[in-house]
Amino acid sequence: MTYKKEWLRILDSRLIRRMGVISFSVYLSHEMIGILLINKYGHYLGKWSPLSTPLVIALMICLSEISYRFVERRIGRILKNYMFKPGLFRDKHHPPPSLFEHKTRCRDARRS
Repeated sequence: MTYKKEWLRILDSRLIRRMGVISFSVYLSHEMIGILLINKYGHYLGKWSPLSTPLVIALMICLSEISYRFVERRIGRILKNYMFKPGLFRDKHHPPPSLFEHKTRCRDARRS
């Protein structure tokens, strides 16, 4: 299939890229919050009820942005600092001791 670069230019827009960044937050929260809001409170809009879906989508995007900034990024930094702390995981230059070495050390420690 062929495509034209001009057609894909929209994918380079700042809004589309940001939607890609927060898409996981939208995915996690859309069913719990979005569908609940539409089903529970959509009828309060009366004749404006067709607007409930776009309003909830806009609300979900805002909540997802907040969740990404204040929850996901902070937890990501904490996990990154913890997971890649020097010495937490040994690299190939410092392999973990073999089972034989471990047993030998334990036996020697008991003898002394």
